[in-house]
Amino acid sequence: MIIGFQEFEFEERKQQIINDFINALLINDQIFIYSYDIFFLIDCFTITELRKLVELDILKVIYGEIGSAYFTGVKNNLKFGFGSYQDFGTYILGVENKLAKKSHSGLLNQAENDFLARIEATPHKIDKDTLIQRITDATKNDISNPNITGTKFIKSTNLNSVYNQDIIKILSIAHTNRALILGGEIEIKNIKLDQQAKQIVNSKFGPTFLKKIFRGMNKVDVFEEINNLKGLPNLGFLYISNIISLNDILTIRNSIDGKVFRIWYESQEYSKEETLKHVLNSVDNRLQNIITKHIRWFIPVVASVINPIGGVTASYANSFIVEKMLSGYHPNLFLDKVLRKNITRKEIQHRKKLTGQTIRKRKAKIGRNEPCICGSGKKYKRCCLIK
Repeated sequence: MIIGFQEFEFEERKQQIINDFINALLINDQIFIYSYDIFFLIDCFTITELRKLVELDILKVIYGEIGSAYFTGVKNNLKFGFGSYQDFGTYILGVENKLAKKSHSGLLNQAENDFLARIEATPHKIDKDTLIQRITDATKNDISNPNITGTKFIKSTNLNSVYNQDIIKILSIAHTNRALILGGEIEIKNIKLDQQAKQIVNSKFGPTFLKKIFRGMNKVDVFEEINNLKGLPNLGFLYISNIISLNDILTIRNSIDGKVFRIWYESQEYSKEETLKHVLNSVDNRLQNIITKHIRWFIPVVASVINPIGGVTASYANSFIVEKMLSGYHPNLFLDKVLRKNITRKEIQHRKKLTGQTIRKRKAKIGRNEPCICGSGKKYKRCCLIK
């Protein structure tokens, strides 16, 4: 997940990162982040939750031994370059310091130590010199491309002599190029980009080429729009409000319907119009053939759910899925019956908790024979006083 250069207020950005990350969890098998972005996640989630994602092989870290792109020099004669982590050990020390700062004690607990150890042991390392050269070459090409410089109003033509007013625009291009190059190296199907980065990619390749080659580019965004149109709440807001946790999301994600939904969603071209048509209109029976081709990988999971003690043959499990679940499969089976149902249940639990807290605060002020504050219509002595 690449954050990008879009401007946010701090709390707004934090909620957007959390919402994007949770949505990505629901529709992807794995999530790759660039090494520096781990600091964003540490600020947004608990270490216990992040450790679990790493243990389950869902969260993966890409390490390229380079920092952010920068410019140095005199105004209107600036030179492009890259910051550098001295080595992998320096990066790990930075993560350790961040974890210690968050713990407030200066010492790492078991969860933090486990998380750090797994980050240290399983990075996807990209050769530093190769990565710098490829990003630099791509950025050089971009500032000589009138499709990009025209829409971004860039006047500079050479990375060794950049005008002051072009700094942020060119850094945004370099940041986008890093995302595309890393995605290509590890064969990532979907890259989360902010609005500015999407405009750059669209100018680079054109909408037709973009749709063919980067068909997963809008995957998370389309899913968020589906949720909005169906009236589902913002998951980032629910998380920040302590209404849901990542464990709740993982439970939804790991359900049979959640796995089938990910297969269905992967089969789509992520055209906003086509995907929304499937979700908001009637059942499309043609999806059955698409999904059954990819279904066998989680047959053992389904078998254990059907009969966890005695076990079930794979053929029976396959028949169960096709006949009972995928005949006329519709994504709303997941969106409404699993995602919405679980989120609504958590919201109701949260409201009850808040009501209980309010009642306890006002308990001393409520007379035994007065109407109960919970709104039941009963006297307090026959309602929440007993509870």
